[in-house]
Amino acid sequence: MNASLSNRFITTIRPLASKLGGFAANSVITGAAGVLTIPLVISLFGPETWGRYAIGQSVGLFSSVVVGFGWAVIGPSHIAGLDPSSRRAEFRVSVLVRLILLLATSLLIALLSALGTLPGGMVTVPIAIAYSATGLSSLWYFVGAGEPRPALLRDALPRALATLLAPLAGLLTNPLIGMGVLTLIGQLVSLILCARVILRKLPEVQDVQLSKSMVVDSLKIQRDGFASAVISSAYLNLPVTFLGIINPSAVPVYALGDRVVKYASAAARPLTQVVQGWVPKARGTELNERIRRAVRIMFAVGVVACLTLVVLGSWIAEVLSRGQLELGLSISCAMGISLGSTLISQSSGLGCLGALGRYQTIVRSAIIGAVSWAALFFLGVPFFGAAGAMWSVAIAEFLVVIWQIADIRRSIKGRG
Repeated sequence: MNASLSNRFITTIRPLASKLGGFAANSVITGAAGVLTIPLVISLFGPETWGRYAIGQSVGLFSSVVVGFGWAVIGPSHIAGLDPSSRRAEFRVSVLVRLILLLATSLLIALLSALGTLPGGMVTVPIAIAYSATGLSSLWYFVGAGEPRPALLRDALPRALATLLAPLAGLLTNPLIGMGVLTLIGQLVSLILCARVILRKLPEVQDVQLSKSMVVDSLKIQRDGFASAVISSAYLNLPVTFLGIINPSAVPVYALGDRVVKYASAAARPLTQVVQGWVPKARGTELNERIRRAVRIMFAVGVVACLTLVVLGSWIAEVLSRGQLELGLSISCAMGISLGSTLISQSSGLGCLGALGRYQTIVRSAIIGAVSWAALFFLGVPFFGAAGAMWSVAIAEFLVVIWQIADIRRSIKGRG
């Protein structure tokens, strides 16, 4: 009996650990590149340029969700259930749609900046477009297919290298233009390399020409994922932009804390990526059990991450800014709650609710997060500045977790 349980444990954990290690390397490389960029930008160009860089980045990251059109949300679990020829067709559709959306969003960003609607001016446009192109990432495909090696070599490395070299490119011309152009080149090179390896590996047998109906069907599948991603991205990525309008002096401090949370979340992302590829493959009572395990594991990870950032958040920010920016205990506490809640919701939402087919719940939880963030942000920022902005995001993310966990418990109980 014990030998049987031991063998079952090994056969379950070993492949998960292998994939976790592969995707962890991906996140470590891209996260490290992003973290190292912070002190480089601040020390080379100063806090003011860092603030403008962060504004362009926030606009671009929000735009990247539009470009990605939900593939990063629904894509992994959808790809995991497709046969090879269907995977090929799905990937081709995604590339076509995302390139069109990148062109459209880039033109819109340039237009809004020219009209003075976006803070930071036209000089932030290259950064915004470069980070919009992160929506072209093929990581969602490799997560669903359970292929960490090409995700590392084709997706992560080109983007990380471009991110690291971007500040040096900024020295040769206008800082924001140079960094934006090189970062965009890295995104496009990554897409080309990923497309080559994916399309070469998948069989062309039964492969069909792209048609309007195929594109429409694929977009319908991604619809709920797209809606939830856009809504949640509004309160996760746009606070820097709104802060630049309401309280520009608070942008450098908030942007630093926000980036620490995001890169810490990226470092733990392999866990949620493994959950997205592992949970949906089960059926019946085994699916219920996998969801319970995933939620428990990520809850523990979220608590540890929260406490770590509460204790070390201010010190990390001071190191990254080389003492030029200080956060304080209040912002560090908000950062910890935001990080812990984000890690849990990434698993409970993308991995567990998606596997249960509860995509509408994901959308509703995102709406709850967006509404609560908007109310708290616009009430808190005038009085508390960067701290008010950070706490608005933390509380919004915490409410999202509560809503999602409650729905998971009801759904599992209903399934028996």
